Amino acid sequence: MPPFSFSLGIGADGKPSFSIGIGNAAPEVIEEDPEVCFFKSKNYAGASLCVEVGDSDDSLPGSWDNSISSIRITGEAEVVVCTGDDLTGVCASISSSKKSLPSQLDNKISSFEVE
Repeated sequence: MPPFSFSLGIGADGKPSFSIGIGNAAPEVIEEDPEVCFFKSKNYAGASLCVEVGDSDDSLPGSWDNSISSIRITGEAEVVVCTGDDLTGVCASISSSKKSLPSQLDNKISSFEVE
């Protein structure tokens, strides 16, 4: 079935307008808002914590400290994650989603900054 579009409206002159389009119009590009989501399990499973560009935490609270195993990134976000508080210790800059983190970061992240 070919793609099609349908619209019904009222013109500036107050008269109704109707149009049908059939063809291969370019698909609409939907840009995702930049966001970083942390997950407690691999493969983006378990509890999640999502943050936006400009967000940071110098010391992850409670159950989030040392319990992140995967990171999903949408849009043009990038995140710096570190094993110590105040962005110290082993740090890595991550710009694409990771279904599982390398051993030096898995369940060891204590601080982050989203750029």
